[in-house]
Amino acid sequence: MNSTTITNPANEAHFATLEPVQGTITVSVGDDVLCRTENAILLSETSPRGKYPSVLYFPKADISDSLQLVAGRTSHCPLKGDASYYSFQGEEVSWIYDRPLPNAPMLADYVGFYSDKVNIKKG
Repeated sequence: MNSTTITNPANEAHFATLEPVQGTITVSVGDDVLCRTENAILLSETSPRGKYPSVLYFPKADISDSLQLVAGRTSHCPLKGDASYYSFQGEEVSWIYDRPLPNAPMLADYVGFYSDKVNIKKG
């Protein structure tokens, strides 16, 4: 994947840049590895309210089968689309834009994790 920019169709001041991340990144909770990949992407988002903290996204294919879909939990982002959520051992830890907007189709196959609920380690 090359660097890509997506824009909110209703507000050009709301946009995000997606860039590939070099190296191996591991996501874990305690001793449980939830993801290990060399294909992460970094999403940096800006809106009229300012810049949001950047988020790493991981290929769904590299995510552990131990994550469980949270039934009935969804949300909508006007930039990225509709998201579903995953839990690990009963705690919500990640999300996926499994119904992305037409401007963000690449996100359909990537999972983001809450950085305060998992350990994310590069290298």
